[in-house]
Amino acid sequence: MLFRVIMASCVFIVFITIYATLHSAYKPSKNMFMAVTLPSQVLEGEFVKSIQKEFKSLCNKIYLAMILT
Repeated sequence: MLFRVIMASCVFIVFITIYATLHSAYKPSKNMFMAVTLPSQVLEGEFVKSIQKEFKSLCNKIYLAMILT
């Protein structure tokens, strides 16, 4: 029983870490988007927004797969 509690705690900590890491990647900060510096006009463009939306969707699928497994 103790082993299951420890393993569940570790899995929960890993899930939170992965969530925080990926969640911070798709939020533009100081002209940085996914570790790339872009001009502010480009950050507001449709191309970057579509990449951001696609990445967010992929992250949500990864979160769901992690929860289900």
